[in-house]
Amino acid sequence: ALWLDKDYIHNALAMEIYTAAGVPASDTDFAFSVRNGAFHSVVSIVEQVDEDFLERNDLDPDGALYKIYNALQNANNRPDPPTGVQPDNFVGVEKKTRENEDNSDLQAFIDGLNISNVNDRLEYIFDNVDVPSVLSYLAASVIIRDRDMTTKNWYVHRNTTTDGEWQAIPWDRDTSSGYHGFLNPGGSPGTSINALYMDNRTPLHDAIYDTPILREMYLRRLRTVLDTVLKAPGTPANELTLEARVDEYLAMLQTDTAADKALWGVPTIFGGNYDPNETLAQSLNVLKNYLAGVRANIYNDGLLPSAQAASPSLTIGTIEHTPAGDQDREYIQLTNNNAVAIDISD
Repeated sequence: ALWLDKDYIHNALAMEIYTAAGVPASDTDFAFSVRNGAFHSVVSIVEQVDEDFLERNDLDPDGALYKIYNALQNANNRPDPPTGVQPDNFVGVEKKTRENEDNSDLQAFIDGLNISNVNDRLEYIFDNVDVPSVLSYLAASVIIRDRDMTTKNWYVHRNTTTDGEWQAIPWDRDTSSGYHGFLNPGGSPGTSINALYMDNRTPLHDAIYDTPILREMYLRRLRTVLDTVLKAPGTPANELTLEARVDEYLAMLQTDTAADKALWGVPTIFGGNYDPNETLAQSLNVLKNYLAGVRANIYNDGLLPSAQAASPSLTIGTIEHTPAGDQDREYIQLTNNNAVAIDISD
């Protein structure tokens, strides 16, 4: 149901942003719902994060999958609330696969992210985290800045039977990208306390942000994602892909969503400030203003690196195809001949 989001498209657009950044994210669509022969509502159809999702995204379907309801602080199972009581969204986890096992793998992951020695933590992360995927996840998250993406509404997955690496998977971003009632941590469209980093963090965020090598990698990946997905200030209007996508959604949904809003009204919880007379076009202009504001805010931050050169110089070094003792330790060495980090994700 889309009662909370009367812009209707926040989750769908967010998933498209994650996908464009190279992050596994749910497919979404919309449906016109009819009950007893009469219009009922506009609903969003969202792909579940399950074994089929994992297979579609070339992830280990037999790996450990957890839905997170906290800031990755512990691996405790989320308690079942008493009948009729709204569950606390900020405690525990739900294990979705390998349910015959305990949660010690997740607790070991949390412990590894909290290693105090920076060099030991870096070694742990390179051995146990899908670093490229996590960097892309954090970069896309900075664009959309969802209200509760670090306290619930996300998954972590481990390729348990293959490389053993963990990554993050987004879920339920219906209050992202300038949602009417929240906008941004800074309080106005397109502003934030920290332009390049999430203000509400988890140990996964901190481990990347607070480790110099990983922070440099993150900022380089962030610039690539911004340039390819959000686009830099001064980009011609006809080349702004996110704004164009918003316009496509408007053309597709404006008639049916007007009927939906007339029947169901607008939300008043969570500080929602929708005007019941506001059209979808007016609502989506708020979203466009958000995109313009966050674009200016992020690109004006003095710590964002310059755009990457079109053909940066890289050299192939050692190619180890027969490592002693462990064939899984094959590698190809790439040497960066530049004074700055280089993103080779694509």
